[in-house]
Amino acid sequence: LYLVDADGGNVVRLKKDSPRSDALETDVRSGRWGRRWSNVRSPRAYMDAALGQGSAVESLEDLTEAQACGEFVFLNLRQSAGVSLGVFEARFGRPFFARFPHAGQLVADGLLERAADRVTLSRRGLFVADSVFATFF
Repeated sequence: LYLVDADGGNVVRLKKDSPRSDALETDVRSGRWGRRWSNVRSPRAYMDAALGQGSAVESLEDLTEAQACGEFVFLNLRQSAGVSLGVFEARFGRPFFARFPHAGQLVADGLLERAADRVTLSRRGLFVADSVFATFF
């Protein structure tokens, strides 16, 4: 973990054995479907917490399977490569179109495109991407 010291502009590297680094790594990996976390907002408070405790995490939330599926799709559709259907099924144990039956209609409506093992936003879908993403949550 690297931080930039707000006062001097120095880059500070937290050591692996800092008080919270191992605990944070364990925390982040322990949720069954993953964890969402947020850091303290104030840059000064962030620096103080990170340097003093090894972490500036303010809250942690374990994701449900539904949240993890939605976030996986959202994060991958934001990329030009889109969603790998094989990776989705390997991670969540169900085919993409079984988990999200409405995605077939999004393909039919021209908002998503399916090619081989991938689903991507179509050119038309790019213009309404936020609306497409929202259907997966």
